[in-house]
Amino acid sequence: MDEATRKFVDHERRLTMLLVGHWQEARDGRRCPLASDFTALLPAELLADCFTYEPAAEPAAEPATTGAGGRLRDIGAALARVSGIAVRDMALSDAPPNSLLGVVGKFLGRALRDGTPVLDDGAFEDADGVKRLYRATLLPLENEAGEVTLVIGGARCKAG
Repeated sequence: MDEATRKFVDHERRLTMLLVGHWQEARDGRRCPLASDFTALLPAELLADCFTYEPAAEPAAEPATTGAGGRLRDIGAALARVSGIAVRDMALSDAPPNSLLGVVGKFLGRALRDGTPVLDDGAFEDADGVKRLYRATLLPLENEAGEVTLVIGGARCKAG
């Protein structure tokens, strides 16, 4: 890992630690926290870098590897800006592929399938050809029946 990547990952670890800490605390003995409880616990200062993901209502419409059938909702302002979008709600399939949301979206299927947090960092090239370093956290949330029905994600990136 080069020096710029290491510094970025170390700095952005704070978002991951805060999100995972809240997730662990909210579990209360469950595999995953209840979706109805968790989103209300998030501090407002984190919301600009977060989004929620709702899988497709029909399981057959939800590819197990990508989660491509669902919707990104409550997209935070900072996350929308770096992804080059101006909306707070969109189909995952509409996320620009060379954007932070497009890159992070590729891991949603794993969070849905496994019911465990997914942490990822790396690099991608945006639509303008700029190399971007990113760090992302995806946290599955469940309903009363124990089914993963929502994923909350937090991600940041910078030119690198």
